[in-house]
Amino acid sequence: MEPSLDAYKAFVCAARTKSLSAAARELYLSQPTVTHHLQNLEACHGCRLFVRTRRGVTLTPEGKILYDYLSEALARIDEARDVLEAHRTLARGVVRVGATETTLHHFLLPRLRRFKETYPDIRLKIANGSTPGMLTDLDEGAIDFAVLVLAKEGLEGAYRTTPLAELRDVVIAGEKYRSALNGVTTLEQLADFPLICMTPGTLSRDHIEAVFRSEGLSLSPDMELATADLITPLVENGLGIGFVPHAFARDAIARRTVFEVQLEHPLPPRSICLVCSPAHPLSAAARAFTEMLTSQDKKQPAGT
Repeated sequence: MEPSLDAYKAFVCAARTKSLSAAARELYLSQPTVTHHLQNLEACHGCRLFVRTRRGVTLTPEGKILYDYLSEALARIDEARDVLEAHRTLARGVVRVGATETTLHHFLLPRLRRFKETYPDIRLKIANGSTPGMLTDLDEGAIDFAVLVLAKEGLEGAYRTTPLAELRDVVIAGEKYRSALNGVTTLEQLADFPLICMTPGTLSRDHIEAVFRSEGLSLSPDMELATADLITPLVENGLGIGFVPHAFARDAIARRTVFEVQLEHPLPPRSICLVCSPAHPLSAAARAFTEMLTSQDKKQPAGT
């Protein structure tokens, strides 16, 4: 019969204290129970582990070999238990968050700060990239969850998505175009102007292309940018008409260096969503963060 973990604990404790009675007291066992554990170990391993004297017990050479290995192993078990408890109680841990440029700048930053203030000993690891890149990281388990901007129809594939906030896309123009775009404008009319939007393959670009298709139009921008934060400066400099999340243009609109073009049919809103993969269970720390995110008022706009 294989020795139990309790038998090995009794052996290590007796070896360290050099006393069966002391080991019994420390382990809250009876001395006959400790003796039984040691006898079982000696029978299983086929050798004597202790020399018993009136002063206590002393390890044999074989017992010393076993003790050297077991003392380290049991210490690691205790360490593992302590670390696991620290993670369970959120005294330690790591949260790996994936975010796009939009969600990081205009949604996540204040929430990251709030989480860090609440759980100062939990490490935050932030991965920033495109939505397809974040989904790849999620599939591979490189991040715990992602916060992404999604169209109302959501995502294909086995993902759990939870809406967190609404994101409004707008069309902006500089003063150069104010007289030409003064009043309600259609997408067909916009097509006569130089257009600025995100590069193909991004969800932002896919979203605008879908809007154009819904009106029987094709989108042919003059400038295609990899990051949304570059669109507003180009529009401010009179280089074209930009499609951009409102959060990226809010300050420029307030300064009146750009204005929002009034569309006949406003661009449909999108959602900032928490995206998880059922294939990768969340740690206690990651669950705490997602609970903090989902407990927010879901009707609040991005950027609050």
